[in-house]
Amino acid sequence: MVHRFGVSGIFMLIFLITAATLSLAAVWQSRADANPLKMTPVIKGEWTPLYEKLFNKNLVTYETSKNSWGFINYVTFHEGNEGVLIGQDNWLFTKEEFDHQPAQKKKILKNMDYIQNVNNYLEAKNIDLVVVPVPSKARVYSDKLGRYEFPTYKKEIYSEFIKGLNSRKIRAVDLLTPMQSGRNTQNIFLKTDTHWTPDGAQTAAMAVAGYLKKESISFDKVTYTTSLDKNEEHKGDLLRYVPVGDTFASKNLPVDTLPLFQTVEEGAADATAESLFSEKSPAVTLVGTSYSANPKWNFAGFLKENMQTDILNAADEGLGPFETMDKYLSNEAFKKTPPKLVIWEIPERYLSFDYNLKTDFLSEGV
Repeated sequence: MVHRFGVSGIFMLIFLITAATLSLAAVWQSRADANPLKMTPVIKGEWTPLYEKLFNKNLVTYETSKNSWGFINYVTFHEGNEGVLIGQDNWLFTKEEFDHQPAQKKKILKNMDYIQNVNNYLEAKNIDLVVVPVPSKARVYSDKLGRYEFPTYKKEIYSEFIKGLNSRKIRAVDLLTPMQSGRNTQNIFLKTDTHWTPDGAQTAAMAVAGYLKKESISFDKVTYTTSLDKNEEHKGDLLRYVPVGDTFASKNLPVDTLPLFQTVEEGAADATAESLFSEKSPAVTLVGTSYSANPKWNFAGFLKENMQTDILNAADEGLGPFETMDKYLSNEAFKKTPPKLVIWEIPERYLSFDYNLKTDFLSEGV
């Protein structure tokens, strides 16, 4: 039997020879198309972009070649490109949840120190902080990893992080238990995406609301209700790491069905009536990542419904959880109209990264 890497090498060699042949053909055709060019465009620097345009135009088989290799890699080894792991029943997982970061514990402690500084800063302003760590998809669905195993060097991170925050007297909501329980009756994470489903967001929102009630943290009541708007087909962000072509993908790769929800205040015409630019200042602010910022998951909406209060969503899809908090606390709007509570959503996979954060302002006015 040929060793797996031997087979992989054979396919790679065939692919490279094919790609090289197609590339040479494209270069030759581009050269033929570019021959009529005179010296003037060359002198003016116009020749290179024009040649590149011709080359790209002639290399029409590039996507087909890429998809062919993706198809071979997927069918033969059940693998995608670097960045994704394909588990049981085509569950897709981001490789970030498996990566071992150098000096992992040191970085987690550094980030916990930053959380401590933020907590102290807010506490001095009579603002409560509740941290909501989101457990990794691979942790919640470890039974869907197939031939992969959840790394031993990651196993204790979530529980130790919760314990570490509690030991520092920082409020933290443990989502792992309700998510592991909830996944018995619903999907907590999307099969093809790094993010949670609306059901997962709802589970988290209920856990946060329950925790706040237990801590006797409450606000002026505003009645919110959530209703299903529609269902749509959702191609998750992890599918881009499995380039097999649309035809094959539509028949062989999973596609999530995403229910889209809308949360509105009682008496409001629709969700757009609740603008960030409204004159009223919510007593609660949500800070976090795309788990909170992307309206598809409706996490902010579910929080409003379960907490029965207004919430300012200051989460940012383009930033990590620590940069987002840095940005929020540096904002003039926060200084002029501070909330009474900040809910801080932090995905587990971000805990062991190193961040270059501004912390000088945390000591101002404390």
